[in-house]
Amino acid sequence: MSVRDEWENAAYVQRFLAGQLLKGRLALLLGAGVSLSFGLPSWPDLLDRLFSAKGEPTPTGHRLEQLAEHFRRKFYKGDDQGYLEAVRAALYRNAKIDFYNLRRHSGLAAIGALVMSSSRGSASTIISFNFDDLLERYLEFHGFVTMSVGEEVHWSESVDVTIIHAHGLLPSSSSLGRRLSSRIILDQESFSKVIGKEGNPLRQEMVTILRTHTCLFIGLSGDDVNLDSVLFDAKKGHAANDEGHLFWGVKFTDRDDAVERGNWEERGVSCVRVDYRRGLPKFLFKICQIASEMRRAG
Repeated sequence: MSVRDEWENAAYVQRFLAGQLLKGRLALLLGAGVSLSFGLPSWPDLLDRLFSAKGEPTPTGHRLEQLAEHFRRKFYKGDDQGYLEAVRAALYRNAKIDFYNLRRHSGLAAIGALVMSSSRGSASTIISFNFDDLLERYLEFHGFVTMSVGEEVHWSESVDVTIIHAHGLLPSSSSLGRRLSSRIILDQESFSKVIGKEGNPLRQEMVTILRTHTCLFIGLSGDDVNLDSVLFDAKKGHAANDEGHLFWGVKFTDRDDAVERGNWEERGVSCVRVDYRRGLPKFLFKICQIASEMRRAG
């Protein structure tokens, strides 16, 4: 995959990714686009919910990080636990995350298929930039044992799938055994504490994962400055560089946006345009099918 024509051919890309899946070299990075259809909010909508819960309109004319910091400082200064619970309540308000809704979502099913393909290789390494635990719930419905990482320092465990929550974890239910993170990355102060901090244990872990895997970016806009910082570090020392690959990752997008495509390519990631509702599940399932055929063929 050393020339652009190969990366612009869906069949070539799918076959390459299927081979990486068989080798256990696929990692998934997930963003809000995965959760929106379940009634979970976008970042602006989350802030609107937080301010609405306090009976106030969301201030205008400020960046989202600044608004989040203003909210925390005004209503929960010195009360970290109360702040986390408030964000969790706003996150899951009116969310449809029962078994029926999780099971019928084709996009989540396709992501799950990549993760659960253990008999022919699997994408068992996942980094989520979401606070929610929808993927864990989906996988556990299918009998998979998951580990949610929401803290900078943590133990490793023998599980089927590890999901690193880069910005913290706010589990949907305390009865599922997942703990509320001690901190989340949502406001300006929290971003400033992690961006570019090479000694941060979670950042080190993420960079290592990215450097040693072909990464699929699903539901991510590219606006996250923390992710952007990690991408540049990963590109510099990626294993794909020694094999002459033009790119080390694939970003799925539903837009034909030259600016977006150029920014991702500068970071070593190819953009594949697909319709998220129908095209993306079909694309991901095809990877699993090709991997199965490759395994049978030996």
